[in-house]
Amino acid sequence: MRSWTDTLRFAFQPVVNLATGAVAGLEILARPETGDILAEARRDPELDGQLAVLAVRAAAHRESLLPLHVNVFAGTLADLGGLTPLHHAVREAGRLPWEITVDVGPPYTHVPHQALLEALGELRGQGFRISADGVGDGDVPLRLLADMAPDLVKLDASLLVRPAAVRAMRTLCDESGALLCVEGVETEGQYGAALSAGAQLAQGTLFAPPARLPAAEVYVPPRSPADVPPPRSGPSVREFVRPAALLPATASAGQVRALLTGSPDVSGVLLVDRD
Repeated sequence: MRSWTDTLRFAFQPVVNLATGAVAGLEILARPETGDILAEARRDPELDGQLAVLAVRAAAHRESLLPLHVNVFAGTLADLGGLTPLHHAVREAGRLPWEITVDVGPPYTHVPHQALLEALGELRGQGFRISADGVGDGDVPLRLLADMAPDLVKLDASLLVRPAAVRAMRTLCDESGALLCVEGVETEGQYGAALSAGAQLAQGTLFAPPARLPAAEVYVPPRSPADVPPPRSGPSVREFVRPAALLPATASAGQVRALLTGSPDVSGVLLVDRD
């Protein structure tokens, strides 16, 4: 008898750095061939946690070196108190937790806030980065968003018709040390609106649709002067930094050279002693 995992596939969608046009990471999206496993995962924290583990393993099979975004429902974190199996899966895949952003998604209604915040604290203690997902189209209270202190806020593209709200969210992100990402960008008009409102990252079918193989290149429209927002204090250094790849300390010079010449989005290599 076939298991539900036999019909589960994963797709990868790039997260694009709007300052450089480079791919800053890959969001891993579950794509079941049959059934609605995501609806079941919303009701079943153990299943949702298992999907996160399988997502990391799927990325490992594709041998992607880019940072990864893994989706988890807020209720899952509050119920489980953390994601220990995900931490183990990341280590088994040869990655480190700071290469993984946990995209915490709605619904937040009826989720115990204190339990959620404690689970986020545990994830941070393990080294994971935190993203507040679906902001603007979900039900996350502003106070809870501030208490979550995410590293990244993902804003729904539907909010781009209200640029003042997007600029206000950018200000909140600046004050809390987070980056602002607009997700669901489908048109060049939305791209321009995201730029002029101050978003630093974006994702959507305009750049690249979700695909079974991680995209090697993305489409980034040319900028017009009207799209460039007024200067603030200047962009932060981390907006321009491209991710370094990790190799074991036993890697040869030839392996390092092959990686750097074959992966243009990788800016450097860190040799890691797994012990």
